[in-house]
Amino acid sequence: MMNIDPTATVFYSPGGLMEVVMAALRARDPNDVRDLSMRDLKSLARATPD
Repeated sequence: MMNIDPTATVFYSPGGLMEVVMAALRARDPNDVRDLSMRDLKSLARATPD
């Protein structure tokens, strides 16, 4: 997840990549992140650092 501070600073939650991906997509199981739709990919791109 990403929190935006009023000073335009971005903070990322700690954790492994798979944990961040699962949280961003609200997946309960790693198998839930297979065959992602374009909408899921865009959501994931917004939730992960460059």
